[in-house]
Amino acid sequence: MKKIALLLAIVFAFTSGSIALADLNPPSPSATNITLINPLGGGNSDISSVINNVMQWLIMAGSPIAALMVVVGGIQILTSGGEPEKFKKGRQTILYTAIGYGIILVGSGIISIVEKILTG
Repeated sequence: MKKIALLLAIVFAFTSGSIALADLNPPSPSATNITLINPLGGGNSDISSVINNVMQWLIMAGSPIAALMVVVGGIQILTSGGEPEKFKKGRQTILYTAIGYGIILVGSGIISIVEKILTG
C-alpha cells in the first residue's frame, strides 16, 4: 500500500506542475501598475469554468491512475497462489477503482446537468 501511495504522489507531482508555474516575465521595479496573473488560466473568470477545468483535470489524471490500479489488482489476483484472501484483495482493488472512476465520470455529468439548469 505504501508503494501505491508513493506512486500516486509521484504522478500527482508531475501532473500538477503546470498549476504552480509563475510568471516568467515579472514587471520591472519601476512599473506603476501591478497585475495579478490568474493561476487557473485566462478564461477562468467564473466558478463554472473553474469547476469544469477541475473536472477535466480529474478525468485526465484519473484515467491513467485507474488503468494502473486495474493492472495492480490483476497482478494481485495472478500472484495470489490460490490464497483466497489475496484473490479477494485483488478483486476489491479492481472494484474500488471502477467505483472511484465511475464517481468521477458521473460527477462531471452532474455538473453539466446542474449548469444547464442554472443557466436556463
